[in-house]
Amino acid sequence: MPQRRVVTGRSQEPRQRFAEELRHLRAERGVSLRELAEELGWDASNFGKMESGRSLGSPEIVEALDQSAVKFLRLPDGRTVAYTENDLRGELVEEIASVVLLLRRHDAMRDLALSPVESRKFILRMLEEVPCEPST
Repeated sequence: MPQRRVVTGRSQEPRQRFAEELRHLRAERGVSLRELAEELGWDASNFGKMESGRSLGSPEIVEALDQSAVKFLRLPDGRTVAYTENDLRGELVEEIASVVLLLRRHDAMRDLALSPVESRKFILRMLEEVPCEPST
């Protein structure tokens, strides 16, 4: 598993840090804003606004970014195919080169994911950094 990056040296403002992380993750995948938008079924301007820090995006957009939109299926004849889905369409991918590329991207994204324990620590750290008004 690759070494995890230290987040504390990055921007301390949560919105800006979120934007930086989005840009970094998209760049690691090697996809443009347009390609990401097409893959997830949202307008590219939404992701541009999120990466610039002008918007946090709707819960639906953030959920689309978070979900693995690809499923891999092993067929009885031994071949592996992929099924991708977004809000607009679903697609069965049978071409070997495309399936291999999707598998590599999926594995790379999975390798970057935080463990449940690390996720909890990250969420708690974010909650401490974000100023909140006391509830009444």
